[in-house]
Amino acid sequence: MKEPLISVIVPVYNSEKYLDQCNTSIVNQSYNNLEIIYVDDGSSDNSGVILDEFAKKDDRITVIHKENGGVSSARNKALDIMKGEYVTFIDSDDYVDKDYILSLYNNLIKTDADISICIFEEVDEKGNHISYERSGEAITVNVDDNYDLFSYYAGKRTCVMLIKTSLFKVEPPIRYDASLIIGEDKLVFNQLLVRCKKISYSPDALYKYVRHSESAMRSGFNEKKYSVIEAHKKIAEVYKNSGYKKLYLKSKEMLAFQCYDLLCKLKENKVKNNKIRKKLKREMRKHICIIWKTVDGIGLRIKYTVLSFIG
Repeated sequence: MKEPLISVIVPVYNSEKYLDQCNTSIVNQSYNNLEIIYVDDGSSDNSGVILDEFAKKDDRITVIHKENGGVSSARNKALDIMKGEYVTFIDSDDYVDKDYILSLYNNLIKTDADISICIFEEVDEKGNHISYERSGEAITVNVDDNYDLFSYYAGKRTCVMLIKTSLFKVEPPIRYDASLIIGEDKLVFNQLLVRCKKISYSPDALYKYVRHSESAMRSGFNEKKYSVIEAHKKIAEVYKNSGYKKLYLKSKEMLAFQCYDLLCKLKENKVKNNKIRKKLKREMRKHICIIWKTVDGIGLRIKYTVLSFIG
């Protein structure tokens, strides 16, 4: 029986020094029936040329060249043309274990799940271990366990998972939100979540997330990071519109904590931006009040450090 086609989507922007390692880890996967789609998002370095050379050496590789529009538009371009029964996303500066796709696929088939997830290992640019994402035990979660499922998976990115492509195609089709600079992958994952019947999770660290010194997510506060607040507001709307009341409340709680996290970064980096500070406090106060008014006791889980920013 022939293995089903799996699409691997890799958005690329000025990643020439990382592409060889990323591509080698993909083309040498133990799962062979792959459609590898690289999207060159208007790179100004030699990334586009390097990708074209990859395509000459492996007929499974398709390269799309487009004007720069951001990682979301690049992923969307690939989603529009993918042919696989399943899809996974890999960032161009990261790489994966040789059994990454096979392991995710086997877990998905064995558990009859819609999404199969593993964890990532954080490494430096030389491949030295930094940390692991939270792990736990292998678990399969049914859609009926939505509240616990949200708590367990809410921080996930759409990297580190294999997804049935049919989830993207249900009307309205799911695409990445190009208006979000940070948090666009979390929004898509939560949109997929409400369409799932079952998710399979493995604690194996098969995805290697490379931490760079210039990483936007690792730097201090900048105004672009407010995008994560907008992402979490949209996540809350996903659960509100889907009728998942507990998940909606949980997403509001997480939104409050995201506001708190950015306020901490403002303080740590001695950023005197009163406009952003007031906006974050207003958002946090609003969402905490919703939690308190709707479900007794949920607000008690919010730390005193959060409350110190209110009033």
